[in-house]
Amino acid sequence: MKKAAAGVAGLVLAASGLIAQGVTSEAPDASVKDARKVLKHEAAIPGTSWAVDPETDKLVVTADRTVKGDDLDQLKDVVDDLGDNVELEKSKTEIQPYTAGGDAIYSAERCSAGLNVIMAGNPFLLTAGHCGKTGSLWSDKQGLTIGTMVESVFPGDDYALIKYKDEGTYESAVDRYEGTQKLFTVGTPAEGMQVERSGSTTGLQRGRITGLNATVNYGNGASVDGLIQTDVCAEPGDSGGPLFSGGMALGLLSGGSGNCKVGGATYYQPLNEVFTKYNLSLPQ
Repeated sequence: MKKAAAGVAGLVLAASGLIAQGVTSEAPDASVKDARKVLKHEAAIPGTSWAVDPETDKLVVTADRTVKGDDLDQLKDVVDDLGDNVELEKSKTEIQPYTAGGDAIYSAERCSAGLNVIMAGNPFLLTAGHCGKTGSLWSDKQGLTIGTMVESVFPGDDYALIKYKDEGTYESAVDRYEGTQKLFTVGTPAEGMQVERSGSTTGLQRGRITGLNATVNYGNGASVDGLIQTDVCAEPGDSGGPLFSGGMALGLLSGGSGNCKVGGATYYQPLNEVFTKYNLSLPQ
């Protein structure tokens, strides 16, 4: 089990000129902040998401194929009222949380392992919060018990902590599906950053960050804010897997639209927020 866990998640320093502590982006202007508030209050419709396009500085609202009829009319009215800084795009795919990572992990659903972390001297595994509930038991692909999910946060955010059953040594490495890669630090995402993602359904995929502080409305009132948006493809089962750039860990896959045949958008829970809240560190 420890060998399997070692390949579960991780990252390494970026070789593309990125510094280890990451890069910060400019704060959105007041009009964009106000528009986000209006959308959250008046247009949190299942199948919608919004994020700032770094090339135009506009807030782009995306409606997937399930948004139609009165919901679509309402969304159009809200976007029109917000003026030229906000635009609406219609997607032919469907936004969904990707349940089923780095390496595969199993409970009621299959998800992907995010990365190994240390909290208060004990080893834990990070994954997506929508993958399971507090108290659920998790196993690896051999059926061996990994541990128990002791914290699950979803909606609002999307992350979970699984406490390992065995207090052994767990490396900070990501499964590249052609070997593993060491992870050294947790960084701050930036628009345009070249990134990679590892997941148990589609393996290693590449792309770039296309937006920050994105909001996604998955349905049944489940909205998640503050997400990283990318053009990296993913599919169900990749949920919880790590987003990284070189040796820098950035996020955990929450969900998205499309697949790895047609492409699409994917959304990630930022790791720096989780590491700060729980005083986490990476295994040395």
